[in-house]
Amino acid sequence: MRKTALLLLFVLLLTTRTATMADYNDELLDIIHYTESINLPINDWSVTIREQVSAKKATDLIKKMKKEGLKETKKEKASSVNYLLHDIQNSTDVDVYYNVIVHSGKAELIAVIEGQGWSEKTLDTYVEKIVNVKNNLFTDMAQTFACLTTTDDAIISSDYFFKDFTKKFDIQHQSKQFDNNENSAHNFIFYGYTPLWTQEISLDNTPMNIQVAVTENAEGHLTYTIGTPILINEY
Repeated sequence: MRKTALLLLFVLLLTTRTATMADYNDELLDIIHYTESINLPINDWSVTIREQVSAKKATDLIKKMKKEGLKETKKEKASSVNYLLHDIQNSTDVDVYYNVIVHSGKAELIAVIEGQGWSEKTLDTYVEKIVNVKNNLFTDMAQTFACLTTTDDAIISSDYFFKDFTKKFDIQHQSKQFDNNENSAHNFIFYGYTPLWTQEISLDNTPMNIQVAVTENAEGHLTYTIGTPILINEY
């Protein structure tokens, strides 16, 4: 009887985990699905999760990660200590590392999940890792920042890209900021708001949750770096 109960519990847990994985979706996956739908390559991508935690929780997490085999690099500054932890045994195409910053009795926990290119295997690995990271380390108060870079080798005009992009994501409150330091009309940042996502920030009392940086390379091809709710990566 006990064996039967344990078997039923195992099946229930497996079914629950599979359902969670199958139903998972987020802003990065929305951006990836769109990029694939217009046949643009996915160069690289990342998701950064950040949350303020107590110094005690940060210390406990660092000890736990080190016991699990993560390699630690410690950097001390005048007013803070920065712990960078990385799974050196990770052999997948999806990389995960953690940054714990302790400052004046407080701490910030940062997790970064990143990779290059995209495939069905990458999707499975990404969902497994981000569900695990969110469930085990963060609360609903955490902030999540997604970023993806793609290059248009076919030299489709940025006007065409944004016309389709704004339609698919129902972009509102659109604006552009041109880079005056570059001698090109193709170097600018696009700002907007999509009601498809709940996370947002306020810019001059206007909601915003998507940014796209557009740069032109030496061959005249355009690179789009898409971030939500804002770009925190270099581009």
